[in-house]
Formats: sequence, structure tokens, C-alpha cells
Amino acid sequence: MAKFKRATATVLSILTLSSCVVLSSCGENKNQDYPVKVANLTIEKEPEKIVALSDNAADILAAIGYDVKLEGRSDECTQESLNIVPSVGSKSNPDVNTIIGYKADVVFADTTLNKDIEKTLKEQNIKVVKISAADTKDELSVMYGSIGAIAGGNKTGREKAKQAFEYLFNAVDELAGQSSASSFTTCGYLYLDGAELKTFVKDSFVDTLIKATGATNVTSGTTVAQINGSTEDDGTIDIETLKRSNPTYIFCSDKATVDFLKNHSVLKNLDAVKANRLFEISYDSILRQGDSILVNIKAMCDVMYQNTNTNTPSTQPTTENVVDISTVADQYGITLKEGMELKLEDENNDVMALQKRLDDLGYMTVEPTGYFGELTITAIKDFEKSNGLEEKGKADFETLTKIFSTDAKKRATPARNR
Repeated sequence: MAKFKRATATVLSILTLSSCVVLSSCGENKNQDYPVKVANLTIEKEPEKIVALSDNAADILAAIGYDVKLEGRSDECTQESLNIVPSVGSKSNPDVNTIIGYKADVVFADTTLNKDIEKTLKEQNIKVVKISAADTKDELSVMYGSIGAIAGGNKTGREKAKQAFEYLFNAVDELAGQSSASSFTTCGYLYLDGAELKTFVKDSFVDTLIKATGATNVTSGTTVAQINGSTEDDGTIDIETLKRSNPTYIFCSDKATVDFLKNHSVLKNLDAVKANRLFEISYDSILRQGDSILVNIKAMCDVMYQNTNTNTPSTQPTTENVVDISTVADQYGITLKEGMELKLEDENNDVMALQKRLDDLGYMTVEPTGYFGELTITAIKDFEKSNGLEEKGKADFETLTKIFSTDAKKRATPARNR
């Protein structure tokens, strides 16, 4: 099993996306989207084609609405919504010739990218942006702004990123408010790093994510460093302290971690292990910081507050497409109602929301205007064809529901250049 990197690493390496980065000034016209300057990297013009090797970057791009620019992805980008995007291989050793063949403008990667491949990409004038998981909400806000600026410009991209970030955390607060939280519900997240059992430390991003479920994350206080009072904490579990904390539910990175707990001489006696309340959410998934944040919170809430039959064998919670359709519609400022239909020559905010969603999915051939014309009908028919619907070209309730669903399929190639 590959050794996991420490989860609390902030934005790293060649390109550090930090709060000191100035994205829209540096002497440039603030109304001008490009060039974008981030640390030692300059993006001269808006990228038309992006390859995401980092699954976290892909998750954030999707949350902002720039996944329509994805020309390729790594095998680690397992989000269901990205299945339509062709794979270019692993995130560390992708097929560099395929990426070059796509004529990619920007590649989002992480620190695992092979140095020789990185060098080759740069020699082809392909910008390489390296990121990893943000450690705090403030850092994540900066990361959203930086990724948005790179993909869509200083003004346009950052504004879309800001709206996406605010929507995301408003939705997090809403999910937390809807959970059947109890101070007596305890849980935690565990993973294996080689032969060592680890967790995410107190106040790390994942600790904050787990706390958003309304339950108490007891595993964050069971590390060796906390017991010994050390300032360095890599999340290594102190077995006796974990035994005393005795979480009611345990979320595990994979089956190997589940098996480790079941076969451990001490930990097999934990209540969660004996009652088979062990649930898998992958290590990569729990670190994704786009829409996967909502998906994972809801998955954990579903387990802890809706699964009352704890003696049945545990299964992996659904980690894709579990966000209610209304949350997607809310992002665009439209309320879907039974019997609703938008018609030819309508001109209003709902039409604008529809067009923006179709544009983000890659179906609009022109920029959204809020006027329902023949080009909107063409975009709807194109969407219906790609999504297995009857090609009516009507924005009725059935079609609108599909358009604003989390599993709406994107156009393989965007209908317009942006």
C-alpha cells in the first residue's frame, strides 16, 4: 500500500497558492481578466483546455464550473461527474504525449508528478500548477480564488470562485442544521500509513469536516503527539487512548484499515468494531475540497443518523451524487417547481439561470443573455441527446430537473470557446 502523505499539508511546491498572492493587481487593469499572475507563474490568456491530474483540483474546478474546460484527467479523478472526461493515466506518471496532443494550456497537478514529465510539459509551454489540500477554511478560500483566476481570469474567474465557495459552505451549514446531531454521537476517521494507524489531527480540515456532521470527532484527540505533548503531530494513533475514546462510528480509508481494526488484539473490542459500524470513505475522497465536501458530510450523516440497524454488515456510504437537486439549482438562483416550464421568448432570471447552467455544462453556443431564443432550444436539445432524454427542446420540469441534477452529463467538447 502506497505511503500516504500527511493530510495537513497546505498548498505546496512549485506554485504556492497562499494568502500573500495578488491575483488582480500588480499594476494591471483590475477590470482585465488576463494576464493572471500567481506566485512565479503568469497565465497570459484564458486557458481553453485544462488537464487535471490532481483529483482535488478537479473537484474544485467542478465546484466553480470550469470542469467544462477539462480535456483530460488522471485515473485518480474518480468523481462520477468526470467519467466523461478521457483519462491520461496516473497523476504521477501520466501519458505526457497524450497531454501534449490535447494541446493543453494548463495542467493542475500535485507533488507526486514525475519531475521529468513536469519538465517536458514546461518545455512545451504548458503551464503546470501544483496544489495539495488546504488546511483551513481561509486557505481554501484563497485556493478557490487562485484556481478560479487561472481558469477564468482575475475578475470573472475569481467572482465565480467566490460564489461557488460561499454556496458550498452555506450548504455545509444547512446540512449541519438538518442533521440529527447528538453530543453523544461519537465518530472518527482512521487510515493506515504503512503499518501505522493514523487519523487527522485536531483542527485540520478533515477534523472540521467531520465536526460539521454534528457528531464529536473523538479520534482527533487520540494521537501519540497529543499524549506526549509534542508540537509535531503526524496523526499516529495511541492505541490505549483510542480504546478509551471508543467511538460509536468509525470511517475508514479502505478495506485494509477495516481489516486492521478487526484483527487488532485491542481495537477489535471497540464498540464500533464489534457492532460492525465501520464504513469506508476513501482517503483521496475525504481530502477533496470541491463538491465532495458536501457528498462526504451527507454520507457520514446518512450513516450516523439514518442507519438504525447497526447489526447489519456495513457498506460503503454513497460518495457520489447524493446532494439534493435543489442545492444545485440554488447555486444558480432558480427554484424548481412541479409544472414549471420556460418558453420561447421568455426573458427573466430563471432563463438566465438555465443558460448559465447549460453554459457551464458546455452546451450553449453563445454567452447567456437571459432571453430564451432559438439558440437556447438548440442547447437544450443537445443536452437532451447527451443525457438520454427525448429531444423536445423544451425547458419543462422534467428537463430542468435533469439539467440541474448532480449527474447531468457535460458536453464532451464545449459548444463555444470562452
